[in-house]
Amino acid sequence: MVDADHIEARAIALELFVRAILANMISARPDPLGDIEEMRDQFHRNLLLLQGAESEERAERITALIRAKVDQNLDEIRNRVLRGIEIEAAAAGGARN
Repeated sequence: MVDADHIEARAIALELFVRAILANMISARPDPLGDIEEMRDQFHRNLLLLQGAESEERAERITALIRAKVDQNLDEIRNRVLRGIEIEAAAAGGARN
């Protein structure tokens, strides 16, 4: 039997791994911030598919938890992308001086 701590550790590791992959992929795109917002919008629309799968109260609770976690992860990806943009801008500004 797997204990709750093991499951939580696996979920956190997977979340961090996926976040790193998405951040690297998105930062190479022409409009990374726009792509993040598009991902958020698509994900929120797809969450509506959960509504019929469970009891209404549980589905609403699970949907809210998922939405909050996805938003948190996309915010972290946005912050990572913005840090990269700021570093590049600073390097370009320093090269001109």
